[in-house]
Amino acid sequence: MDNMEEEIIYADEEEVTYFQSITDYLWDILGFVQNNGWYFLAFIILLAYLVPKLWPHYLKWLEQRAVAAYDADIKKNPDLFKQKQEELQKARAKFQEEYEKKAKIALEKQKEKEKKILEEKRA
Repeated sequence: MDNMEEEIIYADEEEVTYFQSITDYLWDILGFVQNNGWYFLAFIILLAYLVPKLWPHYLKWLEQRAVAAYDADIKKNPDLFKQKQEELQKARAKFQEEYEKKAKIALEKQKEKEKKILEEKRA
């Protein structure tokens, strides 16, 4: 029985120290922010000014990097370029066929509408 009471007391002490350590960290962070708040504010203002100016350059750099990687892949494997072109041609042909089917169906529907209109006029 005494062992259980000792364990419970010991567990309570651990929790207190755990929460105390968290609050200590939070107070340390708060103190750091209080001491260096103007630096944080200046840093945020600097970021707000620089990010919009530098973002297009970053996107351009990413695009150039992707193009360079693609060029390097093609240089390593010339068949890759041919394969990509063939896939592109197949996709274009597929979309063209779908477009032609839809156009044909739309033309048939248009002709049916015209027939109905002519029949209604005659009747």
